[in-house]
Amino acid sequence: MFKVVKYWFQKLLEWKYGSISLPLLSISFPFGKHKSKVVIRTLKNVVLNFCIILQVVVVVVCKFGGKTNENTEERKYVLQVGNENQLADSTLKRLLRSFSELIKKSEKKEPKSLLNLIKENPNKIFQGVRMFDKDDHHVQCSPLKVEYQDCWSLTVVTLTTIAITLPNIEKVKLDNLLKSVRQGLQYVTLVEETLDVNVSIQKAAKILWEEVDFRHKWLGNKLKKIASQVKKDGAQVDTNLQIVQLFLKKATSKIEEGRGSSNICANSMSRVTETIIRDKESHKKLFDELSSRITDIMAACLTNLPQAIAKKCHTSVIEKREESVKGAVKLLGETKEIINILQEDYDIPNMELKDLPFIDKWCAYLSGP
Repeated sequence: MFKVVKYWFQKLLEWKYGSISLPLLSISFPFGKHKSKVVIRTLKNVVLNFCIILQVVVVVVCKFGGKTNENTEERKYVLQVGNENQLADSTLKRLLRSFSELIKKSEKKEPKSLLNLIKENPNKIFQGVRMFDKDDHHVQCSPLKVEYQDCWSLTVVTLTTIAITLPNIEKVKLDNLLKSVRQGLQYVTLVEETLDVNVSIQKAAKILWEEVDFRHKWLGNKLKKIASQVKKDGAQVDTNLQIVQLFLKKATSKIEEGRGSSNICANSMSRVTETIIRDKESHKKLFDELSSRITDIMAACLTNLPQAIAKKCHTSVIEKREESVKGAVKLLGETKEIINILQEDYDIPNMELKDLPFIDKWCAYLSGP
């Protein structure tokens, strides 16, 4: 024997015991208005009682009529309602077919530029994650040292801002980098949002990227104006260094102004530019060096895609679960090739799963002995 869970007739109970507005109640009857309400509500309850009994009978008949499938391997991945432990075979097959079609459809929306960037990256050990910040996770602000957290998307935006401001870079190389970063940030941001990584910094990164990508500014400063302040009578190495130093100067000025998202972005620029200035080897081919670091940082973040996809499938809010699972399936289809490349070709560090979503944890691990 089994118990029919309330879920199957919950809505009918709500209609029965809830206050429902019926058009019939506004009609005049020969007998009093109160009596007419009583009659209609009584009829309503009789009809709903019959519907509840009918619903229970249907559930019982379906329960006894269904056959148990010995292969339950796939059932554990499907949402079960209440205490129902089995799902009709036809429903399960329909879901699997629907998801397979959705994955195939999503594969056609694969981010080609991002995929090529990750595939063609000669460095498969995430060296750029370790290189982007060698300042022991502190930023020098005036005479004080301030503890500061970063996130994947903000670091990518900061490095990209510097890269696209450098002079004498081929337009094709600039366009390819920007296209790859635009595609990459969609998935980097999705990973961060799904895994709840540094929410306030994520928001600052989103605002900054819109400013950089659409208005060609960094915290109100036009990128062209920054580039125009460079003395071009020196070598390319000196010109690149001047750009970095100008960004550091403007970042320091913004930090001194106060807090908020601008302060977060300025801190990111400060620590990144200080690292670049100290790393003299990177000055020679700075654009290529920055592109490599951007690729490594996005790739490191995207190693969390399987974790993000799994979490989207296990959202606790039932009303949002169907859409969340569909979103996870689409994400899997779009990024399946990227996930395969990262897992097969890249040397993913042996870190704890809970630490993988955080860039500062990666830096600490990769910089360790």
